[in-house]
Amino acid sequence: MSANKLQPLTLVSYDVNHESIQDLSTPDARGAAGISLAELDCPWELLLLEHKVPPSHALAARLIADGVGGILVPSFAPGAAAHTTNIVFWRWTDRPPHQVRVIDDQNRLAIGARISG
Repeated sequence: MSANKLQPLTLVSYDVNHESIQDLSTPDARGAAGISLAELDCPWELLLLEHKVPPSHALAARLIADGVGGILVPSFAPGAAAHTTNIVFWRWTDRPPHQVRVIDDQNRLAIGARISG
């Protein structure tokens, strides 16, 4: 298994209205939260294969226990620009205060599911 390789995906837009996102996207934000970049940028897949707890999973458990519903982080995808960010959600519903809802006004995702399923 290779780590840090982008797998096939479906690109969608989301309507987000979420109240408990922790910004960890900049060095200042991580410093204020007492979180290191190494906790986020770790070879989590390889560590799991070795039956070890990745630092990112330990961090997630700690933040979830503190009531954080998601994090804004730098992108570690190969070729991503330095300013590119990702958001990771642990807690979401289709309504506020933890809303994360796919925008699919034309019902294209359901059509794709019928074709491929």
